[in-house]
This record gives sequence, C-alpha cells and structure tokens, in this order.
Amino acid sequence: MKHYFNIHNPILDNALLQNSILHKKSKTACAVVCEYDPFHTGHKYMLTEAKLKSGCDYIVCIMSGSITQRATLPIVDKYTRARHALNNGADLVVQLPVVFSSANAQVFAQGAIKILNQLKFVTHLAFGIEKENTLDIHKVAHLLDNSQFGEVIAKASKYGIPYPSALQYAMQEYYPNIVTTKDKLHPNTILAIEYVRAIKHYNINIETVPIERTNNFNSMLLEEPYSSASSIRNSIKNGDIQNLKDYLPYNVEELDIKVNNSIYEAILVAYLKNTPISRLKKVHSISEGLEYRLLSVAKKYSDLDKIIKFSKSKRYIYSRIKRAVVQNYLQITKEIVRKSTSKNTPIPFRVLGIRTGSTHLLGFLPNTAIVQNTDIFDKSISTLNIYFVDQVMDVFKELINRDIVADNLYCVCSGLDKDMYFGSKLIKV
Repeated sequence: MKHYFNIHNPILDNALLQNSILHKKSKTACAVVCEYDPFHTGHKYMLTEAKLKSGCDYIVCIMSGSITQRATLPIVDKYTRARHALNNGADLVVQLPVVFSSANAQVFAQGAIKILNQLKFVTHLAFGIEKENTLDIHKVAHLLDNSQFGEVIAKASKYGIPYPSALQYAMQEYYPNIVTTKDKLHPNTILAIEYVRAIKHYNINIETVPIERTNNFNSMLLEEPYSSASSIRNSIKNGDIQNLKDYLPYNVEELDIKVNNSIYEAILVAYLKNTPISRLKKVHSISEGLEYRLLSVAKKYSDLDKIIKFSKSKRYIYSRIKRAVVQNYLQITKEIVRKSTSKNTPIPFRVLGIRTGSTHLLGFLPNTAIVQNTDIFDKSISTLNIYFVDQVMDVFKELINRDIVADNLYCVCSGLDKDMYFGSKLIKV
C-alpha cells in the first residue's frame, strides 16, 4: 500500500485512479539530476533535449534542496526553483536529500540513482557532458571499481593531487588507449562517470542519455546563446541584474534574492568553533587528521573564507573543506552516509512540485515519497513511522531531520518567516 500525507485530496485521488492509464500506455520518463541555481535558458535547452533524445513522455527532475553540492545556499528557495523547472519542461520535481546534495560526486550520484531506482516509471537518465569530452564514461566507470586502479588514485591523493587529477593520472598510466592527456575531467564529466558507476553498483536497468553542454560551465562571463549558472550568480553578486533577462526563460519571474551569505557563514563558523574533535572526526568529509587542522585554524579566525584558505592544502582542497564545515553543522556523519547509500536501504524524498497535466504520476510514487497537499502539516517527525509501517528504519528519520535542519538554516539566512519543510505544500503549475 502506498502512503501519502493528507491523502484525501481531489488531485491525489484522481492520480490514483489514473495510474492504470500510465501502465496501459507504457508511458516512460527521463530523469535529470539538477540544482537550478538559478534556472536559466541552458537548463531549458537541456530539458528539451532530454525529452527529444530519450523519446520519453515525461521529464522527472531530482533537484538539490536548501544546500548545493558547492556547500552553498541556492540564491532562490527550492520551491521557486521547482516552479521554474515545471514551467520549462519538467513534469515532476522531487528533492535530493541534503545528505547527498552536500556530498562529493560519488555520494551525490548514489543518492540520485537510489531515488531514480524507486521511481519505477523512469527508464532513462540524461546528464550533461562537456563538448570536448572524448571519454567512454561507461568504461571509465567500470575501471573505478578495479582495486588496483583505486590504489593508484589513493596513492596519488596522498601526495596531495586533487581527485580529478589523480583519476586522470591513474587512467593515463594504466589505460592510455581510453584516456589521453587531452581529456579533461571537468566536474560534469566526473558526475557523469559517477552516475554510470552508481547505476552499475545498484544493478539498475536505466538507459543513459549524454547531452553536450553548450557553454563553459566555469565561465564567469555572460555569453551567448547560453550562459552558465556560475556567470549568472557572479553577475548577481556584482549587482548586474539588469542584463540577466537574455539568459533566463521568459517565464522565470524576476529573481527575488533574499539569501544573506554573511549570516550563513557566521552560523557555520560559530558552530565549528564549538565542535569537539571527537564529533568533528565523524563528519563524512573529514579524514586523515583534517579535523585537527580545521579546528586549529578555526580558533584563530572568524571568517569562513579565511578558515578554509588556511586549512586547505594539496591534500585538502577548498571544496572538500567547505563541504566538511557544512556537513558538520548538519551532522552528516560517515555512518549516516554509509547507511543511506546501502543497497538495501530505500530513502525518503520530498515531492516538490508537479504539472497539473501529469498528476497521475503521483499514483506511481513509492511509499517513501513525501507528498504534502496542504499548507499546514500537522504531524510531528516522531509520527512518520505510521506512514512507513512496512519499512520502519532509523535512516528515514535521520535523512528527513537533516533536510529539516537545512531548510531552517535557509529560512534564517533568507529572512523567511515560514516552516519550509512542514509549512509548504506541493507546487502545481
């Protein structure tokens, strides 16, 4: 039996009645893992291409919530970003729990693929790759699980070589016919490899749909025809908002930026300064003595950027340290990640929004999906087990609790007087 919150709702009831229609017509869906920080014309192009190249009937977005993989707060909240996606090609938007969205590429991908595996009507996964990519990502993903290959990467990392460079070195050393010095392992390429690796790891029958990027993901300049999210965020940071209209879809309303990063960083630093070594060493991104280095520097400085700058080294890169600081606040430990990425552990996920013409998809959601159809959710976290009676696991509460903490952090840093988790209903467009 599927369990939904506030199930006596006309839209949801209609969805349950229509689910047989989807089955009879053998409708299929293509998934896209995303952040949309913010949603721009390049993302709209991606959704269009995903539907065209996959030949699927629906597009399902698995989107980061209140914390991105860069360990930052999105410039607009998750419900606004879900609405933007639904207005530009998505049929259903679900949230990637923060335990995964704030992690490295491997865990980020594993979380997305686990959700994809629970959405049984999803048959394809589309992801972006760089134009100059010549790698066979399926072969590379297979190599990563070779123990000798892993040892080479680990050895290179110990000498302070960042993971992308260590991975490239290992592949050039052992498989020069697959990887050459011309191949560049950009973040999106690494994510693509990890998606394929996770699909293999969880033994999922999903067809991959690589889509070439049309822009430089790392460019800080606004460029035609599609600008990167990085360049748009940079323009917003510099107060150059007027020139963004050419790079955002017409139906993306004027971005109402409320996030105060100074408050965000101050909260993270204050919490870090008061964290004992014994607890910090349990944080997922902390290893090899980083906890001692990080706390030692944190005692001297109160500025997050300075703490990261003076803690980083060839071994501890900036992005890893920032993720560690955020994971410390959210109490995302190695044990929680281990349990939540286990093959036999389904994970709960929030449904953020759906197109009114696709509401029958709600009837195909697993009982781990959290669908809220009213503004007020009147059940506390302690009663959630009632709705997961067939699969009661502590990991459910742990994942949901951390999403609640992340949402509360976002609200405080954005001046939003609301309960983002229990006080926001399903978006319908």
